[in-house]
Amino acid sequence: MNAKTERVPLKEALAYGSGALGTAVTGSMFLFFFSYYLTDVVGLAPIAVMVLQLLRNTWNAVSDPLVGMFTDRTQSRFGRRKPFIAMGLIPFGLTFGLLWQVPRGLSPVLTVLLMAVVVVLYDAAQSMVSVPYSALTPAMTASYDERTRLNGFRQGFSMLGGLLVGGTVEAALVFFGTPARGFGHISWIFSAVAVGSFLPVLLGVKERHAAPPVATTGFFSMFRQTLKNRAFRIALLVYLLSWVSVGICSTMVIYFLNHWMKMEGQLTEMLLTVQLSALVSIPLLVWLSSKWGKRATFIAGMTFWAIFQVLLLALRPEHAPYAVLLMACVGTGVGAAHVLPWAMVPDCIELDELESGERREGAYYGVMSFVEKVGTGLALGGVGLVLQLSGYQSGGAVQPESALWAVRLLMGPVPAVLLLGSMVAAYFFPISKARYGEVCRALEVKRAAKALALRDASQERAAA
Repeated sequence: MNAKTERVPLKEALAYGSGALGTAVTGSMFLFFFSYYLTDVVGLAPIAVMVLQLLRNTWNAVSDPLVGMFTDRTQSRFGRRKPFIAMGLIPFGLTFGLLWQVPRGLSPVLTVLLMAVVVVLYDAAQSMVSVPYSALTPAMTASYDERTRLNGFRQGFSMLGGLLVGGTVEAALVFFGTPARGFGHISWIFSAVAVGSFLPVLLGVKERHAAPPVATTGFFSMFRQTLKNRAFRIALLVYLLSWVSVGICSTMVIYFLNHWMKMEGQLTEMLLTVQLSALVSIPLLVWLSSKWGKRATFIAGMTFWAIFQVLLLALRPEHAPYAVLLMACVGTGVGAAHVLPWAMVPDCIELDELESGERREGAYYGVMSFVEKVGTGLALGGVGLVLQLSGYQSGGAVQPESALWAVRLLMGPVPAVLLLGSMVAAYFFPISKARYGEVCRALEVKRAAKALALRDASQERAAA
């Protein structure tokens, strides 16, 4: 099959996408509820939440690239990536459930220490699952458009995970009587969903383009090698700025609705609106990408999103019906941020293989995860610091005017500025569909020459 046109069977594409359901339910719980859980349910000060967020993402800055590097060195009959997913899956589910079981009566210091230990254990297991899972895309197909299609399936399941979280958590808090009991019970349900969603990945995904293990390299050498790739540096910046925007908006939406819009009890409606809008937009984004290319489609999606993000600042409590409409428009941009940056990175890996002669998918996705976790950690830590400085009262039904302004700015203009930066970065992304075709043709020639040289060397050894 021609690598440039090969199509992954629908059954396998669905199996691949299903894994994103697991990372989405856990990731959505973190983005939508973790800071709120710690401040308004556990009772920690925002500054303590900032410390935990920074610790979590600093640890990820080490664990994600290490896992990526180890997968690149691996060779097994099950592939380079799936053995790591299998090893990390059960610890991933167990530690996620434990995050939401904070015992009552602990002092703030002991609570922070306990949460720090569980967070570190969870993220170690999460790295074992998510980094190799991300690195499967370029191993499944070398087609420019097919990679966008695969990431469409992946992000479609991711949106379903967001819908599941957004549509059930608020009801669970009511059903189980108290927020603490609600978070405690629903977390174990989501743990089971997360583990089960990866079983189709382990059983149904094929690594068609799995390369031999790369030469041993050090931790810092891995960063130097991947960051030499200019296209990858730009794709990293595109992803970082857009995803930090997603993270800030996801964290702030519950504060924005409860404390500014006075829409307590309507979080489910808003989250479902955003996630459904994003999910519906994915087929359109995949189609537009095949016509316009990934860069132009991304810029169009971010422009649309940024406009409506700024308009959120104008909302007042009496504008509740308009909030639903604006959130639906925001969801379209969120879909673009999910699909297109992830579809850009595999193209950078082919370019690196052409220049270096090695395929380092794990290193690339490990570094990508490193940058995303550090950036998101700093951003969410900054959110906690801003709330602390603005006078936000943990668990308070009434907030001071300064805190309300902080919530509004963090929900509206701040993400819009980040989105503008992501558009500027995307404009300079150098790998168009035509350029990718040139890279693939050059790679085919180089691989054929390498195979011929190996065959000749083998024949010479046999003759000797």
